[in-house]
Amino acid sequence: MRNGILWMLHRVAPPRIEHLPFGMDSALRLSPEYLEIQIIRAKEQGARFVSIDEFIENKHKKTSRPTDVCITIDDGTKDIYDHAFPVFKRQNVPFVFYVASDFIENGFKNCMKPEADGMQIMMDIIAKNDSLPFEGRTVFAATILEKQAAFSVFWQAFIKQKEMMPQKSGYEILQELFTNELIDFSAYKQRFLCSWDDLKDMAQNPLCTIGSHAKTHQWLTLIKNDEDLENEFSQSKRLIENHIGKTVSHFSYPYGQYNDRVLKFARKYYRSAVSIRAKGKSDRRFTLSSDSDYILPRISVQENAFLPAYLGTMSLSRTYTFSEYVRHLFGKVFNFERKGKKRILTLFFIKIKFKVKKEGT
Repeated sequence: MRNGILWMLHRVAPPRIEHLPFGMDSALRLSPEYLEIQIIRAKEQGARFVSIDEFIENKHKKTSRPTDVCITIDDGTKDIYDHAFPVFKRQNVPFVFYVASDFIENGFKNCMKPEADGMQIMMDIIAKNDSLPFEGRTVFAATILEKQAAFSVFWQAFIKQKEMMPQKSGYEILQELFTNELIDFSAYKQRFLCSWDDLKDMAQNPLCTIGSHAKTHQWLTLIKNDEDLENEFSQSKRLIENHIGKTVSHFSYPYGQYNDRVLKFARKYYRSAVSIRAKGKSDRRFTLSSDSDYILPRISVQENAFLPAYLGTMSLSRTYTFSEYVRHLFGKVFNFERKGKKRILTLFFIKIKFKVKKEGT
């Protein structure tokens, strides 16, 4: 049975000039214009946009269509309220917005992995400076290449400190790294993260479903203590419900990661949960369909990467290998053959590499 497809989004906003030298947000950010064009194009191809509740209900009633599309969004950034929400209202398209409750309550301050916030602040600081002090030396940042190199230096230092001191606030680390900067973290929270009022306003619109993206947005599979793991599900659900005045029934695994322990609590507190990849880190499969409502796979929509509407033609009733998935998108450039126990993957660029080796012998 083909149940349709779930699009996965993170940011919807115009490009920021501070970020242009780095190109760091291109994998997560869509422009509002691109999003609207893709919705219109999908409709022209016969797509039926459904809410997450309709997606699951249709799945169980066997009334799903191959062209069903459910839009899902992760994290809780304010651009979704400012830029994506107006698009969805204009196009009359439902969506589910999974938010990490600590992001909304405290900014990224108490979250174990505040990458987005750290990157945001770091890029802004480097963009406005020609040089910065770092561990007794000067890191130059006048040109685009220097700014890119400076970002790498500071970001690696940030990650290293988070790994050494995981309980240390990302805010503390950033302020220690940029000693000459007085960082207004409160202003960043107001500018780049949704408020509870924003979420409540969206939740009052029948097009919007608010879900949970856990409490602190960390890798749930790495949490050893069962009580701490359960709190990621229960406390986030309770806090969001208290603020928006509606039941929160749907969950998104941070980083798409889950295991049996994580699934246990997802089933206990929610009606469904979405992922993006197979659960094993070394598993190269892209799971495009699942019988479980708690391992609903999604396809990331990236600007200029592919036209997501076309993915509705792909069979969602099976699991695809990586090569089959890519071959579907790019056609004859990829060729996958089975000969007994052998699997032969012919790639255009591999053929070129073979010829070069042959000429050099």
